[in-house]
Amino acid sequence: MKIKQHTPYKNITFCCRDCGTKISWVSALQGQGRCKSCSSKGKYPSKETRKKLSESSRGKNNGMYVDGRSCIKKHCVDCGKLLSRPDANRCTL
Repeated sequence: MKIKQHTPYKNITFCCRDCGTKISWVSALQGQGRCKSCSSKGKYPSKETRKKLSESSRGKNNGMYVDGRSCIKKHCVDCGKLLSRPDANRCTL
C-alpha cells in the first residue's frame, strides 16, 4: 500500500500501540505501529540468559572443541629439537 505525503494522513497524530508516544505516520500505517524503543523490546536476551549461554559453551561443551587438541609445541624424542609438524615424533636427519 503506497501512500503519498499529500494524503489526509498528514494532519493526523499517530501514537505508539504500547506506550502512547507520538510516532510518524509511515511507522503507524506501513510498520508495526510502535515507537523505536517499544519495537525492539523482547528481541535481545537478558543479562542472566547471556551468562547462562556463555557458561554452557565453555570447555568440552564448546562447538569448536575437538579431542582436547591444542597448540602445544612438540619436540623430537631423540635430540629435543622443535618439530615443524605437530603429528611427527622424530625429526628427519
